[in-house]
Amino acid sequence: MTTDIAVLVGAGYWSEPADASHPYGHGRLETLINIGIGMVLALTGAGIAWRAVASTTGPPNVLTRPGLVLVIAVLAMSLKEWLFRWTLSVGEKCRSRALKSNAWHHRSDALSSIPVAISVLCSWFFPEFYYFDNIAAVIVAAMIAKVSWDVSRPSFRELLESGGDVKLSERIKLLAADRAGIGKIHAIRSRRVGKALLVDFHMLVDPRMCVSDAHAIAEEFKKALLESESDLTDAVIHIEPLDS
Repeated sequence: MTTDIAVLVGAGYWSEPADASHPYGHGRLETLINIGIGMVLALTGAGIAWRAVASTTGPPNVLTRPGLVLVIAVLAMSLKEWLFRWTLSVGEKCRSRALKSNAWHHRSDALSSIPVAISVLCSWFFPEFYYFDNIAAVIVAAMIAKVSWDVSRPSFRELLESGGDVKLSERIKLLAADRAGIGKIHAIRSRRVGKALLVDFHMLVDPRMCVSDAHAIAEEFKKALLESESDLTDAVIHIEPLDS
């Protein structure tokens, strides 16, 4: 519930357009919320593992109404799995990492019900193997920890100013190779701000070309680049003479 509120409230801020105080937009708020969700997932996994290990030293659980417990566990898994799939689909449509990360938080809740179901089934059919649910809980905790790292890593890379796709530079140069008036493209840099991808680079043109013609070539190429790269939000092009 806490992560749901964080995403709902945060979306109203990180969707705001760029302003004088935030010329690159407010996307970094989504990055921070995504890291926060990753930390919640990590704590969830750690809590499941801790309870599983701690319960091995105590007496086995005795369920007074195992049928009801099993029904509740299955219903919880089904509901949380549905929430996971629905939230993930919305996150993919909106291209929101925070929404997709929150979807995995729903799945972690579904996974946490698996040891409960295993415990009930073991108490019915294999009461001597009561520790199977502890083993399952540790496995589930490891899976949640892996998901936590997977959803947090892109956001940590963004905070460290990591660039976009490693092949982006090659695609930009390839797109420029067949265009008249462009001598060379170099010094390509990219960065992510939330879901926005920004790029800047140098475009070398004929030094005898007038400024207005060079500007027109750059604007035409920028338009073509933004159309070819769906993730790209903006491009800043610096004009240089080719003989430099």
